[in-house]
Amino acid sequence: MDNESRGVSALERKKSVKSYASKVFKESSVSAVSAIVSAGNVRRKIFRVVVFLLFTAGFLYQCIKFLSYILTYPTVVNIEVARPDKYLAPAYTFCNYNMYVKYFTDIL
Repeated sequence: MDNESRGVSALERKKSVKSYASKVFKESSVSAVSAIVSAGNVRRKIFRVVVFLLFTAGFLYQCIKFLSYILTYPTVVNIEVARPDKYLAPAYTFCNYNMYVKYFTDIL
């Protein structure tokens, strides 16, 4: 309603959205989508859509078959926790940035 008060009709908005979507899909990084949108006639577009859908369905079928094959094997995890009776602590090093060397303090 707000757009109609500005003088923009519903047909113009649909045309605007269609042209924007067409521009975005033509510049898509997915080559099949950009080829479908930039195809010249309707027959070629329909053919490319059908081929794209068939290949996508085949890809999904193979992924599902592969995952179902992989997931049929059981997974066995053996975890053994070993704790020693005595714990040997690591050595600690303290850095001393004192300007006075030890033998100078003996002189003073």
